Amino acid sequence: MAEPSISPPPATNAWWPGKPVKLEAPGYHLRSLVKSDAGERLCAWFADAEVVRQMNSPPQTATPQAMGAHIEAFDNRAAFLIGIFDKAADDLHVGYYSIYCDLTNGNAETIVMVGDRAYWGKRVVTATRPAVIDFLFNRVGIEKVWGRPLARDFAGIHNYLELGFRCEGILRNQLRTPDGRRADQYFFGLDRRDWRARRKNAAA
Repeated sequence: MAEPSISPPPATNAWWPGKPVKLEAPGYHLRSLVKSDAGERLCAWFADAEVVRQMNSPPQTATPQAMGAHIEAFDNRAAFLIGIFDKAADDLHVGYYSIYCDLTNGNAETIVMVGDRAYWGKRVVTATRPAVIDFLFNRVGIEKVWGRPLARDFAGIHNYLELGFRCEGILRNQLRTPDGRRADQYFFGLDRRDWRARRKNAAA
């Protein structure tokens, strides 16, 4: 898989392929998760049926050892696992982004989980996703970011639309949910050119 064609990092802590990611967003730090983050708190999210429902997954038992191995599978080149940490709560870990890049075709799928229920409804995704999008477009060299929420994920769909993503299609009865039902899946996409125009207009 080809490396992204980007210029050298402008600062010591800037990202370079294979280097951990560090980003800033209003109210939150974002950084690559490391093995030491694989504690009981992170594992508990996967055992919570309401939390993993966001991912269309059943609850599952995960050990810190297994979770640590999962974290280490992300190479910070084409696959990223970026944690969301609340600045005002001593960097409390509240969620994460899973990002899978197709560097050949210049696109990236992003999946977000807000694992701490106390942060639901607090616009965590709206506050943090722009930093992730900027990183992918400006540093990794991605040209399109996309996501595939279920039709029942009203909050997720709202977040995509609020940040300028376009609904490019609806896959009817695409997935089976943990309770055995069929569910429609939306496909949302955001082009780099459109995002930069949006950023420019917001700054004007």
